[in-house]
Amino acid sequence: MAGLSILVALCLVIVIVPVMAALFLKEGGPKYIGDGRVNGGVRALDRAAAAISTLVGKWPKPIAVAGLVLTGLFALTYFQPEPRYRLSDMLPDKGTAAVVAERIEDRLGGLFPLSVMVDWPETLTPQSPAVREVVQETHEALARHPTIGKVNSTYDLQRWAESGGLPSEEASARLDETVPPVITARFVNAENRSALVSGYIGDLEADEVIQISGEIEPKLDAIRARHPEFTLTLTGLASVGATRSTSIISQLSLSMLGAIVVVIAVIGMAFRSFYYASLSTIPNLFALFATGTWLMFLHGGLDYATIVGLTVAFGLAVDDTIHVLNRFELEKQRSSSTLLAIDRSMRLIGIVLILTTAVVLAGLLVTQFSAAPPTRRFGMICILTLIFSLIADLVILPALILASSRVKDRWRLLCNGNATRDQREQPQQEGKR
Repeated sequence: MAGLSILVALCLVIVIVPVMAALFLKEGGPKYIGDGRVNGGVRALDRAAAAISTLVGKWPKPIAVAGLVLTGLFALTYFQPEPRYRLSDMLPDKGTAAVVAERIEDRLGGLFPLSVMVDWPETLTPQSPAVREVVQETHEALARHPTIGKVNSTYDLQRWAESGGLPSEEASARLDETVPPVITARFVNAENRSALVSGYIGDLEADEVIQISGEIEPKLDAIRARHPEFTLTLTGLASVGATRSTSIISQLSLSMLGAIVVVIAVIGMAFRSFYYASLSTIPNLFALFATGTWLMFLHGGLDYATIVGLTVAFGLAVDDTIHVLNRFELEKQRSSSTLLAIDRSMRLIGIVLILTTAVVLAGLLVTQFSAAPPTRRFGMICILTLIFSLIADLVILPALILASSRVKDRWRLLCNGNATRDQREQPQQEGKR
């Protein structure tokens, strides 16, 4: 969806915007952008861009060194957070849904099911004593665990039916007559020869759910040993989600780092310069690692929303870097020095970057009013990454260009001086010969 949106936006900007400009911005027509308030805003942005350019031109080396040091420090903390997954993070925490979820958790002792699926051979039926025995043992194994609250199964229904003093067979027949099939289908499927025993757990992290699953498996192994003809499978949304999500989030994190390498390589190929590719690395990593540092201290780890938010925000942040490098390349061809080219670039492109970032941030602020925590975290990750990216591209990237250009100039002068000295010494050596 993100890729399709980018392609549609590209077509609109290339085709529709020029047509609208030709229709509504004709020379001598109404001055739609002649309002004094708009000009005042533009002047404020121009003064801000000029101030940033002056600051960077005055202190390029300290700013570049500070940017490199901060990027390194942020990188150390970025790789500290571990993948985390909590089912409640996917649920609304505001409104009626949150109230209902709280009531369910209070009554059932938990909100998320940790289930065991019991499969039996073709020769047995749900009413067979062996099937009832295995379901009962599985039910009791889950019920004995201190973390599991309410446990539901056909054994629970059977026990309720027998509480009135009925024999086991008569209680089973009464259940078959009175309980609607839609209720019993939640616990047993005679056609597939399967029964489900579900215990409810609270709002736990993925590693805690995995620990509970590891504690239950030995008890299930004991039941499997007593009844080898049965198959017991630990499953359920809590167990599967905890087991699969942490590995998927780790893979997404590695994929994002791979995407960074690809993007920087594409920038280098687009500008046909390894130098520009190297320059684009620091500001983009700075934005990414700074946001990751915020995640570690305030959120505690990476989940689906945060890792996807980082990926999307990084794609938006790279756009600023490309604008700065492209404008600098143009201004360098018409300027007498690198400092002058940077100053002109910042005064021209700085206004655009500040304004576009402000517009995007205004749109992302809407996500903070969502009732779903993943939406709010996604929006906050994008907001922070764009802010850090703006700082990096307006301050750190120009400082790196100036500092590296001065190093290159000194190296060139040194090489030219050595060459001149060699040229002067060569005739003297020939005269001596």
